[in-house]
Amino acid sequence: MWNRKEVKEKGKQAFLRNYWKCVLVALIYLFVSGGSPNVSVSTSLPSSFSNALSSVFSKKNFDDYDDYNFDDDRYDDDGYDDLGYDDIGYVNVGYDDVGYYEFDMGDAVRPLKRYASWGDDYDMGDSDFSGSARSAVTVFVIVMIVLIMFVLMLLLMAISFAFKAFVLNPLAVGCDRFFLQNQSEISPLKYLSSGFDKNYKNVVKTMFFKDLYIYLWSLLFIVPGIIKRYEYRLIPYLLAENPDMTKDEAFEISHRLMDGQKWNAFVYDLSFAGWEILAAFTCGILSVFYVNPYKTSADAALYEAIRYGSKKIEEDNVVSNL
Repeated sequence: MWNRKEVKEKGKQAFLRNYWKCVLVALIYLFVSGGSPNVSVSTSLPSSFSNALSSVFSKKNFDDYDDYNFDDDRYDDDGYDDLGYDDIGYVNVGYDDVGYYEFDMGDAVRPLKRYASWGDDYDMGDSDFSGSARSAVTVFVIVMIVLIMFVLMLLLMAISFAFKAFVLNPLAVGCDRFFLQNQSEISPLKYLSSGFDKNYKNVVKTMFFKDLYIYLWSLLFIVPGIIKRYEYRLIPYLLAENPDMTKDEAFEISHRLMDGQKWNAFVYDLSFAGWEILAAFTCGILSVFYVNPYKTSADAALYEAIRYGSKKIEEDNVVSNL
């Protein structure tokens, strides 16, 4: 059974022996494994687009139909002043035989409309270009804009997903390989490309399904996704050690090794919370130059402890002290 204190101490010592390279690789690892910055796509509409939608549906755009004010004291009950004008300058030309009156539009662009003499509502059926036609055009434009935005969003998501699958995931495996090698000796930066050098297709496929399964399990609320994330935690390290390991083997070995270790690994992660809080007070400076490389190096030591036991930690410590 591995000891949390021993694992963290081994990871810290390995990190300090190769300080600047570990800082650089940990920063790269932060980028490729979901830290900040990260490649992401927002599913929310831009604020400018939202503002455009609200302006389209604003009352101002429909003032041709509903801004007639008959509450002004200058107007009598039928909405006209003593000179025969209403509050927007239209002339009452009289009532027809069905109880409707018409507005003389004068120089206005809008066509002649017919209004019920007993109320404020207009008869849309008698308009040459009715409000329903305007609404139909507005709805069509909005639908087209939403469809274009949706297609662009899907395109960006596809590009982001492909970039992660074919570039970031193999690079993450290379970072894991660097930190694994660094546990017992000074590791060179050439290990960063190890995820691309050997059996690249297998690395891409296995990491793709790892991300996919975690995502699908996360849809069942949050807890199942967290459990699966810990269950598949060792897969990148398994690929880093053996890129020829098949997808089924990697999932089966990670599942078996993490059986009964998920809670211990969770407590291990929580033990870095104090460092993370302290790093926040330094605007992330402490995180870049100490916390992240320390945690990433300790994660590699944790993999070795889970897979090979505490004996591996003792052997590596002896080798590194020689």
